[in-house]
Amino acid sequence: MEENYDKLLVKWASGELSPAEQKSFEYAEHYRGYQSIVDGVAKLKVPGQQTEDEAYFDFQQKLQNSPTKTDPVVKLHVLRYIGYAASIVLILGIGAFFIGKTAIKTPIAQQKHVTLPDNSVVMLNASTTLTYNKYFFSFIQKLHLDGEAFFEVQKGSDFSVTTSNGNVNVLGTKFNIVSRDDFFETACFEGKVQVSAGKDNVTLTSGKKVSFVGGIKKQEVSDEKGSSAKPTWTTGTSNFKSTPLLHVINQLESQFPITIVYKEVGDKLTMPYTGMFPHDDLNQALENVFLTMGITYAKDEEDSSLIILKNL
Repeated sequence: MEENYDKLLVKWASGELSPAEQKSFEYAEHYRGYQSIVDGVAKLKVPGQQTEDEAYFDFQQKLQNSPTKTDPVVKLHVLRYIGYAASIVLILGIGAFFIGKTAIKTPIAQQKHVTLPDNSVVMLNASTTLTYNKYFFSFIQKLHLDGEAFFEVQKGSDFSVTTSNGNVNVLGTKFNIVSRDDFFETACFEGKVQVSAGKDNVTLTSGKKVSFVGGIKKQEVSDEKGSSAKPTWTTGTSNFKSTPLLHVINQLESQFPITIVYKEVGDKLTMPYTGMFPHDDLNQALENVFLTMGITYAKDEEDSSLIILKNL
């Protein structure tokens, strides 16, 4: 379907559409946008001795009255003006990225639902930023994520999610992404996603997840969370399976207004943690994570928001 549409676009630009094809093309989703690009050619400076109005009139005449497909002179002129239109597309594309840029942020301990322009739904976990182009989403089909989010993609929609640690390409699916510091994890709940990080490219199906630390793949496993409709953090608890302790600490700091300071536990920050903590009880969360790892903790006397960690 997309290939046929591209062929119609080329024929339209060169004035070769039949009446039936012209009518069909005018009902296409982006026809007005393309027509506005052609109209914009009138404002451009063109080479030669023609004025802007003359160049635009000449352009329109050649599009509408192209005598045959074998006329090389007309073809060269058409290609020249298509080049002008392409330049406009490039300029608009670059400008649109900045003009329509939308950044949505969630503070500590809060979550937010976001509906994308294609009606896909994204649930942002705490301390997360999602950036995308709101007004040109159908052209710039990329989102950037810093933090954690659960995606429920509208069937038929196709876009990619970029992070500082890796990228995910999606098509009508449900999946969760975490990207904090150098930790990157993707879990598929429905459909299929393609994950790329470092030198690895992994295709996940429902019930599978893959984790990376510093761009290096640590695990690709079946995940019991994949059998659920959503990740557990959407309902108030954070669950982990063989997850580096440092990432668990980052998640604690995203759910509670605390700063955790490491003193004598540096050797344990990379150790795997399996367990969970609730989002509504700080004391219980700290016990669940640290006591099971053989780590004690205490609040700083001068600043109650600081948690000092020590080995038992």
